[in-house]
Amino acid sequence: MKNYQCKKCGTVLQADRRPSSFSCRAGGMHDWQDLGDTGAENYQCEKCGVHLLSHRRPSSFGCTRGGMHTWQDLGHTGTDIYQCAKCGLSLNSDRRPSSFGCPSKGMHQWNKLNR
Repeated sequence: MKNYQCKKCGTVLQADRRPSSFSCRAGGMHDWQDLGDTGAENYQCEKCGVHLLSHRRPSSFGCTRGGMHTWQDLGHTGTDIYQCAKCGLSLNSDRRPSSFGCPSKGMHQWNKLNR
């Protein structure tokens, strides 16, 4: 499986092959960027805020905010659920995620949601 993101509308999908280009909500056709294979590491772009699971740092091409993605490795997936009080991202992690690179500027403020 691979991670794909449309450079126009920002939609992220996990698929075995490039998704259909028809009917982009931003108008016209989707412009899919292959961000790489799926995996068990949490990554978030600190520019556009997109979150995905990958086995290594995703491709930097095609950030919806222009230019290149700026990926932050937030840590390995796990059973604990954390949410950032600033940007609202919720993710599963095996430990408190990295605080670096919150898209709401500055550092993530993680709260553990499960006990």
